[in-house]
Amino acid sequence: GDMLELGAKSDAAHQALGKAVFDLGIDFLAAFGSQAENIITSALAAGMDPETARKFNSKTDLVVWLNQLMQENKIKADDWLLIKGSRGMRMEEVLELLKKQNNI
Repeated sequence: GDMLELGAKSDAAHQALGKAVFDLGIDFLAAFGSQAENIITSALAAGMDPETARKFNSKTDLVVWLNQLMQENKIKADDWLLIKGSRGMRMEEVLELLKKQNNI
């Protein structure tokens, strides 16, 4: 989710985030919010595979993709999932949807 309240540094910070995801070797990137395009474009420019970096207009669609990755065994039980965004983005809703849809 977007990092809110960064002011003039917002675009640069979101671009840096996309690049950092690739540089750190993170397997998948799902971006949500008004800066999602900026994050994904930066990750792709750094070299991330378009199949592993996607922007979403809804948290429900984001969760559908995560569930698909789990069904395809691309995300496994012992993998780490970081859900992050400013408090105003209410990213806990992603976790709530995942738990509800997977009976956790």
